[in-house]
Amino acid sequence: MGLQFVEEGNPGYQLTVLDSDGALKNYVGQLSPDGQTLSFSKVNLALPGKSSTSTA
Repeated sequence: MGLQFVEEGNPGYQLTVLDSDGALKNYVGQLSPDGQTLSFSKVNLALPGKSSTSTA
């Protein structure tokens, strides 16, 4: 409650994923008209096996 998504710079809303190899992947987000949901398409979390990890 009281939290909001804030667009910063260009491209705006962005998700950065650090995969298990240490490579950064960036995904641009789309804010819903009511401002309650931020969605990202085709996000690859790079989790091919049980021991793999990613940080977002």
